[in-house]
Amino acid sequence: MGAAAETIDPGVVLALLADLVRINSVNPFLVLGAPGEAEIARFVAQRMERQGLDVRTPDVAPGRPNVIARWRGTGGGRTLILNAHMDTVGVAGMTIPPFEPRIENGSLYGRGSADTKAALAAMISAIEAVQRAGITLRGDVVLAAVADEEYSSLGSEHLARTEKADGCIVGEDTQLNRMVAHQGFAWYEIQTIGRAAHGMHPEQGIDAIAAMGKVLVELDRLDREVLSKNVHPLAGRCVFHNGTIAGGVEPGIYPASCALQIEIGCNPGETMAVRRAEIDAILARLAAEDPQFQSRVITHIERAPFEGDPHAEIVRTLGACVEDITGQESRIVGENAWMDAALIQSAGIPTVVFGPRGGGFHGAVEWVETDQVVASARILADTVARFCA
Repeated sequence: MGAAAETIDPGVVLALLADLVRINSVNPFLVLGAPGEAEIARFVAQRMERQGLDVRTPDVAPGRPNVIARWRGTGGGRTLILNAHMDTVGVAGMTIPPFEPRIENGSLYGRGSADTKAALAAMISAIEAVQRAGITLRGDVVLAAVADEEYSSLGSEHLARTEKADGCIVGEDTQLNRMVAHQGFAWYEIQTIGRAAHGMHPEQGIDAIAAMGKVLVELDRLDREVLSKNVHPLAGRCVFHNGTIAGGVEPGIYPASCALQIEIGCNPGETMAVRRAEIDAILARLAAEDPQFQSRVITHIERAPFEGDPHAEIVRTLGACVEDITGQESRIVGENAWMDAALIQSAGIPTVVFGPRGGGFHGAVEWVETDQVVASARILADTVARFCA
């Protein structure tokens, strides 16, 4: 264990995590009227300012700031970004108090505890530990506490446009493994267009819901015959599911419109253009079979997949520190979920995803393992000390 890791106090790390969980930072794009990141951003910014870092809080949407805190090195070394998001999903349906953190049976509970306030607490603690150890760094360390990861990733988009670095660690649950691949995804809205008419006059009406039924059948076929067989060795099976559907106004009227929202993925090595082309082909085929079939597609979000270099310096340095701290190998892994890593990697910054084990993401009971939170802080502290030395 390096000098920086040795200064980590588990009680301080977990107290910081509890403070972060107490702050309601639900994303207002997901829950109307939710507070967003303003309060938690102030908390993080003030803590980093007390540590002597240069802190900026640029808004990425009105009232929704990133926190960019830079510890400047002496010069000539590598710059490392530690990136974790501050926002959370909503709390509807939770069966525990979402903002009253408690530790029980080796886990800390509360909304955002795993996704990703544990990673943020570990990153802040790591910077503070390197400072306490009196280690001189040649390169800069940048804490990027970002907004809006849970919806459209405005925070990391802004970060990727404005910051340069030699490496980036994105904080998410990897069980202390090193993630170098994840899927891309899109949220598409497929609309079918009918014609309203009284239910007693079928010759005048066109049923948009019945038209959507044909779309659903074809999407199911696409999933079974194409997507389920599209399996990446790290990122897994290509994801697809129907999300929401709405149409019609009342039982006695032919529905003039129907809207289906879907989530669909693409694996590393592909682009979302491939998925969109498959959907467009389905709709064109249905239109060719039925002259009354009309449809359109609206793109709400479209994100590319992430494929990092497992041999990049930041990936190798992080792996060595995991082994030193835990005595166990840090595996190279992937995930079928989307994360901000794709945005940072696409800006030319070698990126790896790393963080402690948790569970209940977006669910009724969210938790993170306290031992892994502390281990993450120690690992990150030594990684900073080595990478930026």
